[in-house]
Amino acid sequence: MAHNDFHLEEFKLKDPIKGLSDGVKDPIQDKTPGFFQSLRNPIDLIREESLPASLYQWLTGNTKKKQAQEALEYIQNNPELVSI
Repeated sequence: MAHNDFHLEEFKLKDPIKGLSDGVKDPIQDKTPGFFQSLRNPIDLIREESLPASLYQWLTGNTKKKQAQEALEYIQNNPELVSI
């Protein structure tokens, strides 16, 4: 019988399983909202995201692109009021 010089007792290995919590006693709590909790209010969607709302914004010139441009210009002109 061949003899090797490898002895398990000489290494101070840590057991990786020892540090894990028990999933049955302490289950991980998922804080992300579910499908129905993440849905937006239908009335808000009709008011803000529907085709009639987009058509109205386009006709009046108050589009989301224009609003974003105005917000960017405000931030650039008032850096002391905005904390990022």
